[in-house]
Amino acid sequence: LQACQKSGKTYYDNATDISNFANYCASWVDKGADAIEIGNEWNHMPFYNYSGTGSPDSTFISQVKYIDATVDAIRAKSSTIPIVNSGWSPEPSPRDPPAATTKFLSNSSSFKTKATGMAHHPYQWDVGPTGGYYAFWQTQDVYKNAKALGFDKPVWLTELGGPSNGSKTIGTTTYTYSLASQEKLYSDYITGIKQLRAGSGGRANTVVP
Repeated sequence: LQACQKSGKTYYDNATDISNFANYCASWVDKGADAIEIGNEWNHMPFYNYSGTGSPDSTFISQVKYIDATVDAIRAKSSTIPIVNSGWSPEPSPRDPPAATTKFLSNSSSFKTKATGMAHHPYQWDVGPTGGYYAFWQTQDVYKNAKALGFDKPVWLTELGGPSNGSKTIGTTTYTYSLASQEKLYSDYITGIKQLRAGSGGRANTVVP
């Protein structure tokens, strides 16, 4: 899976910049990529600096321009290579993955009709997906919101993981990380994925403080 991203992470939202980015991403078809993820966490700063504003475009219209153009450039080279969007960061509202999905697909044309699935990054800061933190279970809401807009395709989890050292306070709980906590995290990922596939479990529309 090739994730295409500008090294400077600033997207100027003009025809030249969009065309250059789209052609760069499409070049990975010729290089033998098995699948292409267009961008990386474009709902999250610093990965999408919208025309130097220091923040992503909260309407997602700018991101759509790049992604739709890139889908067309890729499809001109291959009708079959899997294409997904810029896997959503577990960003809190108003750019959380379910909201980003709705805004993005409401403005998309080429991606909505030619892409393979939605990409999501349920990176975890608590003990793990079954522990209750919102990132993993938002996968369900990404799918539901996409389906409601006619995009009934799989959600790809293109980034999984969590810290293996240090600590972080979420709400009133402080988590301390170690290799043991990371081992528990991945065990929980496997459990959570099995629950998603079985259509059970989950926590809908949960937002962290």
